[in-house]
Amino acid sequence: MLLQGKIVYPHNTYAADCMIRDLSTQGARISVDPRALSKEPFLIVVRDGSAHRSATVWSTPRFSGLRFHESNALRDPVPEHLRAVQQLWVDMDQPYRVQQTRWKDFSPG
Repeated sequence: MLLQGKIVYPHNTYAADCMIRDLSTQGARISVDPRALSKEPFLIVVRDGSAHRSATVWSTPRFSGLRFHESNALRDPVPEHLRAVQQLWVDMDQPYRVQQTRWKDFSPG
C-alpha cells in the first residue's frame, strides 16, 4: 500500500507531506522526515478524505508508527478545531478532482 498523506501539527502551525505505507482503523505506518513529526500530529489521508488525531508511538529514520485517537471524515461538517485541516485537504484534493473530471469528460459515452 502506498497512499499520499500529510502530517499536520496541532493548531495547524506546520504541515509536511508523507507517504502512508500501512493503514488500519487503529493507526498507520508512514514515511516522513523524522524532524517533521510531532508527538501528537494529525494525519490526513488524501484519498479517503479523513483526518486522524494521532500519537507517534515509534520512529526510525525511515518510518514512523502512529496510533489513532480520533478520526473524522473531511467530506462531512467537522468541529471548528478541524476546519483548517479540512481546508488543507480540500486544497490538496483539487488536482485529483480536476483530473477525475477531465477523464470523465473524454470517456466514451
